[in-house]
Amino acid sequence: MFFAQSPVCSRALSEFLGKMNSTKKVYQASFHLAKLYSKEG
Repeated sequence: MFFAQSPVCSRALSEFLGKMNSTKKVYQASFHLAKLYSKEG
């Protein structure tokens, strides 16, 4: 993992992790909404 020491690579990695995290939050929110809608119906 020596390449992670370079600033460009670490920045790209942190951006990638940030995107994954936000995607997970959106997925959890939509799943929560789906559960609410299924209760309503």
